[in-house]
Amino acid sequence: MNRPSTGSLWTMSAKVRRLTLKQSTLYRLFMDHVGQSPKAYTQTVRFRQSLNTLITTPKESFSQVAYQGLYCDQAHWTKHIKRLTGLTPSQLQRTSQIEQGQLIWVPKPALR
Repeated sequence: MNRPSTGSLWTMSAKVRRLTLKQSTLYRLFMDHVGQSPKAYTQTVRFRQSLNTLITTPKESFSQVAYQGLYCDQAHWTKHIKRLTGLTPSQLQRTSQIEQGQLIWVPKPALR
């Protein structure tokens, strides 16, 4: 499997430069329209993407799932999954009845 290209998608400063917005303006717009900071939104997308891979392709190695989710390594991915769900990837994968739509993850609100 090929790793998705990050391009400038994951660097907010690159996004801001392309949009010719101030970082504070982008942050405010994200909070007003998405309800999350740009960083929290990016983490949500990465989490959902890796969770979907974990559930839909159970034979995929954890390191490959982490790589596909744009995590720098499996340990970082495992720590992130455990912090968000309270479960290790193995425990999460064993709950085979879970579908992605059933898992709701609401990040802690960002401080303004």
